[in-house]
Amino acid sequence: MRNIHVRASSTRLVIEVDGDLDVVGGYDLSRSVELALRDGRRRIAIDLSRVLSMDAAGVIRLRQCAQRAVGAGAVLSLEACSRPALQALRKLEGR
Repeated sequence: MRNIHVRASSTRLVIEVDGDLDVVGGYDLSRSVELALRDGRRRIAIDLSRVLSMDAAGVIRLRQCAQRAVGAGAVLSLEACSRPALQALRKLEGR
């Protein structure tokens, strides 16, 4: 996965997105979340602090990751968020 880095500790898994969260980055993110859930991880944090740009496809994938985690009984949280990622989230929320 081109722009996804995974760090694991005894209590949680952190998935860091580095670069663009677009169609490809969103797919890579959802794949990482799916693999973590299959491995039995129940505490997953997503770090968006290094996201350079984020489009609607990235936001949709992020939402799908959250829904998938909830459906699996896991806790998914945002650990950090870059300004471009935050602006994309606000824009799509209508704020």
